[in-house]
Amino acid sequence: AAAAQGVPTVTVAGPTRVSATRPWGGRSRVVQTRERLPCMPCYGTPLYGNCPFGVKCMKQVTEQQILAELAPYFRG
Repeated sequence: AAAAQGVPTVTVAGPTRVSATRPWGGRSRVVQTRERLPCMPCYGTPLYGNCPFGVKCMKQVTEQQILAELAPYFRG
């Protein structure tokens, strides 16, 4: 809802199909692991909640990646 109203949003995505679940809007950004895991996306499959990779899709997203996406909104 925020992205649809033009509010800047940063979404950390992991086990979902980003193309289908990302927020839409010119001020929305998506951060996800740079490593493509063979199980991605697992949401809606038997692997969801039983990750054989220790949820790497979420744990490998770094603070630096998130801050880099937020930075444009804080520049004067």
